[in-house]
Amino acid sequence: MAQALRERIPELAILKTIGFSNLSVLLIVLSESVFISLLGGLPGLALAAFLVPGMGQSVSFLTGIELSITTLLQGITLAVLLGIVVGLPSSIRAMRLNIVDALRG
Repeated sequence: MAQALRERIPELAILKTIGFSNLSVLLIVLSESVFISLLGGLPGLALAAFLVPGMGQSVSFLTGIELSITTLLQGITLAVLLGIVVGLPSSIRAMRLNIVDALRG
């Protein structure tokens, strides 16, 4: 997220120039981070939900293994929390971005 933010500093400065508030910029960057995290987490959970029942039947030491709804919800929650934790420093930096300095560089 830090690299993505550095590449888009001029874009964020233009958003602030046309009237987006600091909070709006923070939420845009943070929601992008959560979206990217979910984009990786949801297919992984779907693949696990598809493979775990078959693995329990074919491999003897994995018998009785199951993927419950609670486990899937915990996985989604962890993906969202990971997106927030990873995106928070970058989104705070974007919120504090000085328009003049960002457009100069």
